[in-house]
Amino acid sequence: MCAFNAGLIKEKYSIYLQFTTEPEAAAVYCMENLKGQTLARPGTNFMIVDCGGGTVDLTIRKLINDKQLGEITERSGDFCGSTYIDEEFIKR
Repeated sequence: MCAFNAGLIKEKYSIYLQFTTEPEAAAVYCMENLKGQTLARPGTNFMIVDCGGGTVDLTIRKLINDKQLGEITERSGDFCGSTYIDEEFIKR
């Protein structure tokens, strides 16, 4: 509803509105922007490390072809992001 109210989509139940996780978005970015490099060759496995404010998430992906990614490991993470590091520095 928010995307519709913001004018991002023209219909409330649009097929053009899709959601993804941050690690998935990072993997798609790598796939689309690193063409011609070793990372962007089909069959290549790569790790996405998403270090955020609250969490650090890891996932390993495989580039199947120019437009398809496979998942080697499920996303895993923990509450050890930069906010927690900042708190520890302030305590000392």
